[in-house]
Amino acid sequence: MSTDDKPRGAAAASMERARVMSTLPTHGRHTSETPRVETPLKQQYTLLAVRQGGQWSSLCPELDIASCGATPEEALDMLQAALVDALQFERDAGVAAGQPVPEADLEAFLEEGRAAGRVATRTVTL
Repeated sequence: MSTDDKPRGAAAASMERARVMSTLPTHGRHTSETPRVETPLKQQYTLLAVRQGGQWSSLCPELDIASCGATPEEALDMLQAALVDALQFERDAGVAAGQPVPEADLEAFLEEGRAAGRVATRTVTL
């Protein structure tokens, strides 16, 4: 691009803002490989727990974060704590906390619990 083709004024400022917002420094270093994530203030998350073997496994399908516990309440509590930690990291570091669980994987997770009638759920807003 020649100097005559370079954006000027508001267009140049807008492009520079977009470039700066697309990256986030990591430990004082600038890297274009770390995408900046804008996090909503509050969002609702679903927490699921199913009995698998000798324990309860829990999953947040919106972010593919999992945990486990001896009881459904413990599994959901542990998952909620992991979710809070992941969202705090997202806010602090600007890195996405996770991605939604693919539908087929979610169905496979729930299948065993449904068959045994052992599925627990909780909805939280964080």
